[in-house]
Amino acid sequence: MPIIIITLILLVYINRHYSFGLQPAFGVLVTICFISTGIYLYADYNQKPAFYDGGTSVAVLLETPVENRNFHKAVARIDAVFRNDSIFTTNETILVYFSKSKPLPQMAAGEIIMFQAKPQPIQNFGNPYEFDYKKYLERKRIYRQIYLTENDWTLTNESRLNLAVWAERTREKLLTIYRQQPLDNQKREILSALTLGYKRNLNPETKRVFSSAGAMHVLAVSGLHVGIIFWVLTLLLNRFRKKKPEKLIFVAISLITLWGYAFITGLAPSVLRATTMFSIFIVAEIFRRKSNAFNSLAVSAFILLLINPNNLFETGFQLSYSAVFGILYLQPQMRKLFVVKNKIAIFLLDLITVSIAAQIATFPLTLFYFGQFPVYFLITNIIIIPTVTILIPMGILLLVLSHFPIIANIIALLLNKIIHYLFLILMQIEMLPNSVIESPISSIQFLFIAASLIAFFILLKTGKEKALEAMLFTILLIFVSFTIDNFSHRNKNELIVYNNQKNSTVQFIHGRESFVISEKPITSEMPILQSINRTNKIRKLYSPDYYLLSDQVNGDHFILHDKTVVFKGKTIHFGSWNINKMTVLQPDIIVNPVLESDLAIYENTKVILTDKKYISKINAIKQLTYYPAYQMAYQEKW
Repeated sequence: MPIIIITLILLVYINRHYSFGLQPAFGVLVTICFISTGIYLYADYNQKPAFYDGGTSVAVLLETPVENRNFHKAVARIDAVFRNDSIFTTNETILVYFSKSKPLPQMAAGEIIMFQAKPQPIQNFGNPYEFDYKKYLERKRIYRQIYLTENDWTLTNESRLNLAVWAERTREKLLTIYRQQPLDNQKREILSALTLGYKRNLNPETKRVFSSAGAMHVLAVSGLHVGIIFWVLTLLLNRFRKKKPEKLIFVAISLITLWGYAFITGLAPSVLRATTMFSIFIVAEIFRRKSNAFNSLAVSAFILLLINPNNLFETGFQLSYSAVFGILYLQPQMRKLFVVKNKIAIFLLDLITVSIAAQIATFPLTLFYFGQFPVYFLITNIIIIPTVTILIPMGILLLVLSHFPIIANIIALLLNKIIHYLFLILMQIEMLPNSVIESPISSIQFLFIAASLIAFFILLKTGKEKALEAMLFTILLIFVSFTIDNFSHRNKNELIVYNNQKNSTVQFIHGRESFVISEKPITSEMPILQSINRTNKIRKLYSPDYYLLSDQVNGDHFILHDKTVVFKGKTIHFGSWNINKMTVLQPDIIVNPVLESDLAIYENTKVILTDKKYISKINAIKQLTYYPAYQMAYQEKW
């Protein structure tokens, strides 16, 4: 704060005694002021709330609980804790998991629950390359979670409303209207995501198909959706845009409609960004001032970051602004390359150039965060954007006319058919050869690709030779980094003991080959499979060979016999070590020995306990013992 105050004083002084020589100092001070303000706001926004353990917590549900396979999940805010005849106020947002041992009563956002259980800190599994769920929630200011059985909590008859809760309740009422219509489950969930931004019930198959086909962006309400709403408004209210008194009506209706739409879709950053931009454009129109699109984009980003500095680190926020910047910067220049007069050709050309511009601008972020690139995104966008332009107005029309059963049933029938065929087309695109190129990149590679893209933007703008040289140099660095990455893993060996208490799982890696051993078969619904697939994807491994501990394997690099693995000079045993049977071969690692006596003969053997039931039995060799359940997955490279 002192730096900000001093900077502002200096800026006021320079402004009063301004001269051309002070121009650089003025620019430097403005930059320092903005950076200091950003640091201060970020630190202030991320101050942790007071955590209270023990007593009775009073919490407000911030959303309607969503049913998963093993529990009901919701976000809640603890407002107060009663303990020893005292009341402690707080403002802690937590994750709440309700047991499914009995049916959960109907609950809505804003309702108050009371519980005495102690919330626990959120922890990652600690497996390699996993999504940092803890950091993700911390940026939403969620630090703890709690699991409540049927006897742990009480639903009160009180409720507490604020703007966010009101928005959630409004959206829930609209979702209820969709649920009452003759819509298939999958079609209803897709329609809910398209029109109301509600994605909590989308099944993994739907997400996979949309992602692989390059259409995932339409399921996140953003500028496309707000633009469609504004386009419909323009068609309906075009006559009010001609004279100034009538323009006020157009502006008022447009602003109310757009912000109302942002409200019922959960006030997501992508919606707020688009709504803010369109609002600036609409207001500028009434004053007959031409708004600069880049300034509008910057203003909307500035406003959202003032409200929530953590938006800067949100993947959706970064992708949204990158896409819009790419469209504003690249699309006009691409459009100039073609001269067409036919209206249909103009529409298709605009659609193609917008899609390519957005894809180019988001390319580094897409590879960095998702490690894949949808090859047929152009075909997908040519199909899906016109379809969504029809679906969104129809979905809203269904909500408006839901009290007229005959009309509502006709609209629902049409929506069912359109979404059905759209999904079939996306499935066909997903099944095309090489529909997705998987190429995860490191942080350094991301910086090189981003720098190359920035140099490309500068080259388009200025045409200077220096920009071309910078672009070519960064492209060279990209190729060098990929080459080094490939060679560094070619002959490397690695052992990973995953944090998986219910089914001990170990992966052995040699170059691009890998072998996975587990106590029980690994099925598709097990979370551990996602961890293994993530490792395979990041390390660019071939599909691994899966074995059970009871199997017998004799390979060139991998031998499994009697629960003992010999792999590239390392010996790893699972369970008790039978010293009478194998006295010559000393294990380097023993996973989950049953008793401490199993290890008495080998002082330098590493012990790894993935199952908590063995921890109390192994005490004498703590300096050589590793606990993935309390630490993270064990990794060793050689």
